Amino acid sequence: MSIGECDIPLFSLAACYSLIITSVVCGCIRWFHMCRPFGDDGIYFYPARKIVASYFFSSLLLIPYLVNWDSPDTWLFAKSYYLILFPSLFALGFRSYFFGLTKDWVTKYIIISAIPAAVICALFALACIGGDFTERWHKTAVLLIVASFITLTVTMSFVIRNLVVKINRHQQEEYSSEEDFPIHFAKGLLALPGSLCLIYLIVFISDSRTAFGVFNIFISIFEVVFLLVILHPHKKYSCDRKETGEYQELRDETSDRQSDTIPEYMKDRLEEQIREAVEDGLLFLDSTLNKSVLAKSLGTNRTYLSIVFRDRFVSFYSYVNTLRIEYAMNYQKEHPDATKNEIASSSGFGSTKTYQRIRSLYESGELR
Repeated sequence: MSIGECDIPLFSLAACYSLIITSVVCGCIRWFHMCRPFGDDGIYFYPARKIVASYFFSSLLLIPYLVNWDSPDTWLFAKSYYLILFPSLFALGFRSYFFGLTKDWVTKYIIISAIPAAVICALFALACIGGDFTERWHKTAVLLIVASFITLTVTMSFVIRNLVVKINRHQQEEYSSEEDFPIHFAKGLLALPGSLCLIYLIVFISDSRTAFGVFNIFISIFEVVFLLVILHPHKKYSCDRKETGEYQELRDETSDRQSDTIPEYMKDRLEEQIREAVEDGLLFLDSTLNKSVLAKSLGTNRTYLSIVFRDRFVSFYSYVNTLRIEYAMNYQKEHPDATKNEIASSSGFGSTKTYQRIRSLYESGELR
C-alpha cells in the first residue's frame, strides 16, 4: 500500500503510540487497583475486571504497526484490530459482569470465535513479519475479516438483548427499586457497543491512516474516562448479599424451572402473608425491599413468591410501587409544605427521580 505525505503516517504512528501507552497504564490500574472495602470481594464487585484489563493490554498487539508501518500486511492487521476486538470485548465483558461466565456459554463462545481468532492470529503473524503477502489475497482477506466481525457482532447482539431482558426483569419483577440493580449503569452501556462498532466500521471502510489515528486518539481519551467510571463498583453493597443476591437468584432460577405450580391453598396463604407484611407491616416503605428480602421475612423462597406475584398480582414491582405512590399522595395531602425529596424518602423511594418517574407511570396507567 502506498503512503502519501510523510506527515500522515507520522500522525497515525504517534496516535497509535499514545494509545498503547495510555492503554497499558489503564490496564495496570484496572488489574491491580480495587476500591476499599470492595477489593475484599472483588469477584462480586468487579466480575469483569480481568477481561477489561486484558482489553487494555491487548493494545500491545499494535506494536508491529509502529515497526512495520509501511507494510501492507501490518496495515491490514492494524485497521482490522478494532473490528475483532470490540464485539469480543463487549460480549465477554457484558456477559461476565451482568450474567457470569458459565462453562457452557464459554464453550459455545470459543467455538463461535474459533475462525475469527484464527484470522486475527494469522494477520498478527504476518504483521510481525512485515511484507505484502496479503496483497494478492486482499479481497479474500477483507471478506474473512468482515465475516469474522459479523459473526462476533451477532454474538454480542444476543448478549445485549439478554441484558435488556434482565434490565426489564429486575426493574419490573425482581426489585421494588432501581437502586438494587445497577440499572442506570447497564442502560448507559447499551448503546456503547453498537456506537463504537459502527464508528470504527466507517474508519475501516475509509482505509485512511489519518482516520485511524484520529480514532486512536479518541479511544485513548475514552479509555481514561471509562476507567474512572468503572473504578468504583456499580453493584450495591449488601452484607447479606450471599443470601439475598445473585447466588440465591441463580439457585431460585434453577428451582423455578423445576416447579411451575403450587397448590391454591398455599397461594392463598402466601398472598395473605404478603399483604400483611408489605401493607400492614409497611415493608413497602423500605427502599431496599426485594423479593429475596420479602421471602426471608416470610420464611419462604423466591420461587413461590414469584408464582404468587405472577398469579395474584400484576408484578412485584407494580404492587410495591403502587403502595408507595398512594402513600406518597396521602403524605403530600397531610404535609402540603413537604418537598419532593421528603415525600420520596418518606414513601420508600430511593431517590426523587425514581419517585417522579413512578408517579408519572402511575398517573398514566402504565405502571405494571
